[in-house]
Amino acid sequence: MIKRTSIGNENILSVKVIEDLNNDDMDWLTTLIDKKANDDKVQNILLYIEFEDFADMSIENMIKYFKLFISKGHNLMQRVSRAAAITDDTMLANKLALEFSLLPSTKFKSYKPEHKENALQWLRGDELVEPV
Repeated sequence: MIKRTSIGNENILSVKVIEDLNNDDMDWLTTLIDKKANDDKVQNILLYIEFEDFADMSIENMIKYFKLFISKGHNLMQRVSRAAAITDDTMLANKLALEFSLLPSTKFKSYKPEHKENALQWLRGDELVEPV
């Protein structure tokens, strides 16, 4: 499930992924990104994604989510210039880094939950804060 969240910065599109992600969630996110780009006349979207109790990163799940990213995520992320993921799951962070490496137009970093502010600083470009 995915839902829109607020982080107090209208320039950053913020969502939370809870437990799982499916085709409908990706379609919803695509619509949300398109709406943000069209309504706000934004060329380079900043995306903040927080993961909560996300699915176990078994080999089967890694393949499932990779296929979902390739089929749905690749097109929607073309409008995203920076994406920051918040997760304490190292396997998930590594999987996301691999997926985003396929998108040369999108810069990606992952952060632990206790470093959310660092992620927001990096997205805003306030300073280049390395993930911890």
